[in-house]
Formats: sequence, structure tokens, C-alpha cells
Amino acid sequence: MTEYIIKRILFSDGERLPMLIESETGIPDYWSTLFSITQYRAKGQAANTIEQILRQLMLLNIFLKHHTAEGINLDERIAQGKILHLYEIESLCDLCKLFLEDINNDMHKKPLPKNISLSSLEKFRSSNSKKQIRTVSSDTTGNRIRVIRDFLVWKVKTSLTKLQEEDLTFNRLKESRDLLESSMICQHFIGHRLRKY
Repeated sequence: MTEYIIKRILFSDGERLPMLIESETGIPDYWSTLFSITQYRAKGQAANTIEQILRQLMLLNIFLKHHTAEGINLDERIAQGKILHLYEIESLCDLCKLFLEDINNDMHKKPLPKNISLSSLEKFRSSNSKKQIRTVSSDTTGNRIRVIRDFLVWKVKTSLTKLQEEDLTFNRLKESRDLLESSMICQHFIGHRLRKY
């Protein structure tokens, strides 16, 4: 069973709103729900579009939960003025190249590999399943990276509004946000170029 599922909640007016649900608890993921409502539903985006957004955020949640043995608590990181370290950003972007189905299958066999790199993706798959690694298209990878980046930047912005500009955490968080944005754009560009040549 997958750790996260997407359900369409039916409202009294007949509208169906997709939500990212944690399978074990049956509770919608708070931040993903808030992001999809304020950034997509409020702008009139279709339910199918919102569902695709939530699928990208499902990938992020899986990464945060399994990248290390203890996982990555994003709220704690942000409270400290951090988001993701550069090597974590690279691993996340590499994970965006894989099929979600394969990630879920491998995750139930063993923890996700730490610090996945382009050169190690093939080794990881072949050493665990003897199957040749499957990767999604560069367009799909790029879309995943863009949605995850937009979500993380939006989450940081909500935290920055609660801080004073002279606060040390405010400046650290802004710098971490800038690093995240530039690094994820760069990772997508590099990955796209590598797939073309």
C-alpha cells in the first residue's frame, strides 16, 4: 500500500476537490491542501490540474520522509532559517526523474538511497531489482521540479511574513530560498541537456 493517496472530496455544491491523504491516518496533508486551494483552486484551476499538482507534492513528501533514517522535518528547518541543503536538492531533483510507481515499490523493499546522483541511479536500480531503470520524460521531470520549487518557495514566503526583516532567521531563510530556486532551475536544465545528448 502506498503511503499517500489522492482522494476527491465531494462538497455540497457538487464540486470535487482533490486532496493528498496520508494512507495510515486518513488525514489530508495540511500544507499541500492549503497550497492547492490558495494557489490553484482560488484561481479557477480544474480538479484534474490540482490532482497533478498533488502528485508532484506526493513525491516531495516521500522524499522528506525517507531521504534519511530520521527524515527531514521541513517546518523545523524553516524555523531555523533553512530549507534543503544543496546535496538534498540534487537528490530530490534526481528522484523527480523516476516513475512514482517504481519509487513506491523500491521504498517498501528498502529505504530510499541517500544522495542519489545521475551516475548512481542505474546502479541503484540494477543492484536491487535487476530491472533497467525507468525514467520519465524531461518535460515531466521539469514539471515536477517546478511544482515542488513553487511549493517550497510559497511555504517559505508564508513564514517570512511572520518574521521581522531585521531578524537573523529572516535573512537566512531568504538566502536559503534563493539557493533553492537557483539550484532547482539549474538541476532541471542540466538534466534536460543530458537527456538530449
